[in-house]
Amino acid sequence: ITGCHACTSTTSCTSCRTGFIGTTSCVCPSGLVVSGFCSSIYGCTAISNITGIPLCTACDETLLLILAANFTCICQGGTTTLLNGICKMNCGDGYVLTTEGCDDGNTVSGDGCTSTCKVEEDWLSIGIGATTSVCKISVTPNL
Repeated sequence: ITGCHACTSTTSCTSCRTGFIGTTSCVCPSGLVVSGFCSSIYGCTAISNITGIPLCTACDETLLLILAANFTCICQGGTTTLLNGICKMNCGDGYVLTTEGCDDGNTVSGDGCTSTCKVEEDWLSIGIGATTSVCKISVTPNL
């Protein structure tokens, strides 16, 4: 039984694992069961039982999350944490995320990187991470 620590049968628990609650059945209050453990950490994708305490050990990078030193998932650089805990990309901040094609530090189109951080046609973007991308023309224009 998911979340059950001790059982009297295949359908009845006598005690629940850490984080789960219940009497004859165990439920995870957050509804987030990761690696068999109950977690309240948004975006956690793997949990290990370290020193008897289940701790988050990996975060969903597709949600723009990284693992913090305190075993929680936080929004990576170049994003903003919204009130609901979800990360939002900051286009134009000069921090190139894997979900962005480019980020040249502005939201002006026509310079190789669009206002929505997509590489424009006939341009190449160089740079990823904390370095502002540089856009260069990839096709020689016909003049």
